[in-house]
Amino acid sequence: MSGQEAELSMLGGRFLKAFHHMINTVRIHQDNNQLIKECVKQFAKALADMSGGSDLEFLIWRGRFFIQGEKLHYRRESFALINEMVEYFPQRGLRGLVFQPTVKEGTLKDFVIFSRLLNESAMQNDPPTWLDKQLQTNGIVWVELLKEIDEVPPDIELQRKEQARQSYMHSMATVKEVAKKVSQRSVAGIRKARRLAQTMVDLVLEDEILMLGLTTIRDYDDYT
Repeated sequence: MSGQEAELSMLGGRFLKAFHHMINTVRIHQDNNQLIKECVKQFAKALADMSGGSDLEFLIWRGRFFIQGEKLHYRRESFALINEMVEYFPQRGLRGLVFQPTVKEGTLKDFVIFSRLLNESAMQNDPPTWLDKQLQTNGIVWVELLKEIDEVPPDIELQRKEQARQSYMHSMATVKEVAKKVSQRSVAGIRKARRLAQTMVDLVLEDEILMLGLTTIRDYDDYT
C-alpha cells in the first residue's frame, strides 16, 4: 500500500467510523444529549479532514466503499463496522452520498435532523424519494443522494478493468523471474512471489469473472 493509499485508508476509516457513531447515537438519544453534540463534532471534523473543503463523494459498489473514486482499503479493526455500513445504505435505496462544500455551514440541529431522517427512511415505501423530499423541506441542501442504479459507474469500471489487466500482465511477465529466484531459494524472490500472489487473490475476490476472462484470453493466445 502506497503512502497516499495509507492516508486515504486512515482518513476514510475515521470518516466512516464517525458517520456510524453519529447515526447510531442520534438513534438512541435525545437531541440535547451531550453524546450527540460530541459525535456530531467528531463527524464534522472527519468530514472536513477528508474533503479538504471540496465535494466529498463516497459510494458503495460490489460491497466495497469508494471515496472520491478511490477504493477504500479496509483495516482489520474496522472490518465489522464497514460491513454494517455496506448494508445500511442499500436498505435505504442508496449507493452513497455527496457532501457539498456548504456542509461546513451545517449546524448541530441540521446534522441531527439529517441523521434521524436517514435512519427513518428505511421504513418508507420509497426511501430515496421520501428522504430527498424531507431533506429539502428541512433546508438541508448540502448533501446529494446517490440512488441505487443497475449500471456500474464508468470511472470505477474502467479503473477496475485496468487494474486487473495491469496486474495480470505483470504477473505473466514476472512469473519466470520469480520461479527462478524461488528455485535458488532467494529470499527476495519469495517475498515477491508472496506479494504477487496476494495481489491476484485480492483481484479474484473482487471480480472472479473478470480475472477468469483474462486467463481465458491468455490461454487462447498461447494455444494459437
